[in-house]
Amino acid sequence: MSESPLISKEAIKSLLLENQLFVSRPDEMNDDSSIMMDSLCLIWFLDMLEHRNQIYLQLEDEDYERFDSITSIYQLIQEKGVRMERHTNMM
Repeated sequence: MSESPLISKEAIKSLLLENQLFVSRPDEMNDDSSIMMDSLCLIWFLDMLEHRNQIYLQLEDEDYERFDSITSIYQLIQEKGVRMERHTNMM
C-alpha cells in the first residue's frame, strides 16, 4: 500500500503562481517547465508549505538545486517532507 502524497503537483503549481514572482500564466506552466527561484521566492514558498500546508522540509545544501520544476519540487517534498502537527493553545 503506497502512502498518499504530502501535496499534489497542482497545489505546488498554485503556490508557485500565487506569489506572482513568476511571469508565467497557469496554462503556460506544466509539471516539467523549467523554473528559477530566487532566494525571496524560495523563502516564500517554503513558508507557505509550512504555514498553509503544514509541510516542513528537512533540506541539505544540495537540495536547493532541485527547485527547478514542479516535478522536481514534488519529488523533493515526498522524499524530504514531514507533515507537521497543528497545535492549538487552549487557555
